[in-house]
Amino acid sequence: MFGSHPLTSPGAARQRGRFRTWLLIVLVLVVLLPSGLSLSRKPEAAANSPPTAAEVRRSREVYQRVRMAQQAPGEQVLRVSWEELAAVAAMSGRAAGFERVNIAPETDRAHLRVSRELPLGFWLNGHAFIARADDGQPRMSARIGHLPIPAFVVHAAIGAAIKVLRMRGANIQPLEKMVTQVRLDPGGMRAVVDLPVRARVFRTLRALSVEELDGSRIETHYCRLINAQRAEPDALLAGLVRQAFAAGDGTATDNRSIFVALALLVAQIDAGAMPGGKEALFDRCGKSEKEFALQGRADLAKHWTVSAAISSYLGTDTSLTLGTWKEIFDSGKGGSGFSLVDLAADRSGTFAAQRGADPDKAVAMKNWLAQATDSNLLPISALALAEGMTESEFRAQYTNTDSTTYTATVARIDSALEVLMH
Repeated sequence: MFGSHPLTSPGAARQRGRFRTWLLIVLVLVVLLPSGLSLSRKPEAAANSPPTAAEVRRSREVYQRVRMAQQAPGEQVLRVSWEELAAVAAMSGRAAGFERVNIAPETDRAHLRVSRELPLGFWLNGHAFIARADDGQPRMSARIGHLPIPAFVVHAAIGAAIKVLRMRGANIQPLEKMVTQVRLDPGGMRAVVDLPVRARVFRTLRALSVEELDGSRIETHYCRLINAQRAEPDALLAGLVRQAFAAGDGTATDNRSIFVALALLVAQIDAGAMPGGKEALFDRCGKSEKEFALQGRADLAKHWTVSAAISSYLGTDTSLTLGTWKEIFDSGKGGSGFSLVDLAADRSGTFAAQRGADPDKAVAMKNWLAQATDSNLLPISALALAEGMTESEFRAQYTNTDSTTYTATVARIDSALEVLMH
């Protein structure tokens, strides 16, 4: 009656229909094809066993080597064996909540595998490859499942991440300036590095999710405490804790600062919370030369305060993990042995700091700590727990730190602490 408009004609309608169909197919391919390439029905990284004393020792030695390279001026040669790299990868993965992280040598490159379980029985498998470029610098590429990520994309992403960290206060240089050469051989990895003394990378990352601690607030509490101790010495940790929290304002931020100040006074450790390091603080306010005791033991006072400081600055999970790893390390050759008593002190300090950092519990925890006694901080029954266990003795009784026997024992310790702090 009115004639056919080109856009409303049957032919045009069919064309639009075909266009929508192809558009839908393209969209499905864009969304589902990468998923099909990146997801799998099984993990490609082997499950990591609970860390052994040897693995903790290797990781610690690598950390100390990195610290030495940071302290030395100019370029330094950093050598890490494949066994050490595997230990660092596995333990770093566990600390981040990944139980499948492996690294191993391949022809002319290192291959890092990470597998993470997803809902519906799927697995996300990530692969990173480190090789040596023609100029000697590290060349990195990656793969997610079967989906390749070219080296230029990986390096661009690393460069962008470094820029963001620098903008947020981290003291780091571009990758090509920090690692000028890398070489892989059957013995491990050799790199020429130039690392900043205070990179502040971890501090910057923590600041993204947790409120940064105020160094001046920590200093105020520390200097007040050390002056009070000079005037009225108290050899008990409980007395020092009462003194510290009686002057607090009850906010979560202030509680966290006090826990760090306590660790500085009792163990001369700040958990990395002081922007300029602890030495400048000691120069201004002095350093305590005496020891404080918890349930009659100076080592337990250090365990409690250091764990509380780590929890306040780095988080509860990090504090609990490091406390366990310390005991695993001690169970190795030449160590003092795995101690559930030390572990109980670690966990008591961690949980006290966790509650103190909770805005809903901060005031109540401050008031509770302002009246603390030895038995509040660590029940005397904890002294009856097993300690001094060698690695073989620990395995004979508990198998490993993932076993049901061990986790049940730790759960009983935590229940006793929960009763104290409720």
